[in-house]
Amino acid sequence: LLEHVTLITMDGKRQVIQDGALAIRGEKIAWLGETASVPAAFAPTRRVDLSGKVVAPGMVNAHGHMAMTLFRGLVDDRPLEAWLETIWKVEGKYTSPENVAAGARLAIAEMIRGGTTCAADMYWQPAPLLWWRQHHIRPLSLAAHGRPVRASTSVSRRKLA
Repeated sequence: LLEHVTLITMDGKRQVIQDGALAIRGEKIAWLGETASVPAAFAPTRRVDLSGKVVAPGMVNAHGHMAMTLFRGLVDDRPLEAWLETIWKVEGKYTSPENVAAGARLAIAEMIRGGTTCAADMYWQPAPLLWWRQHHIRPLSLAAHGRPVRASTSVSRRKLA
């Protein structure tokens, strides 16, 4: 049971519960509401006081180029057209399955740390899918050679320092 936490529910009323509680069974949310109103049916094996913390739904990254995290900061001081001319050349020279996997690993670590649980990627290499599954990032819409690809739908609970 997570208790004494600010809950951002994203329900139909867009409720924010200031002194909230969240009961979890397995990997599912079993109940949420005010800490003072936790049903007696929930006899938690563990209670976690999250005073001063916020629990919110995971973020969605609807458009990403994960492998490009490796090019971050490269000619970022240029207008879009000049940036594209340069970045496409660099991308053409350095894009490989190994580099795409390395960039995806970095991007996934950053997304998990920032609360992203669902993402889309524009790269066509299969290696990142293994990292998506391993770290429980849900693909929003991912196509591999024109075919949809499915991965894990569970939410990440990994903590990265």
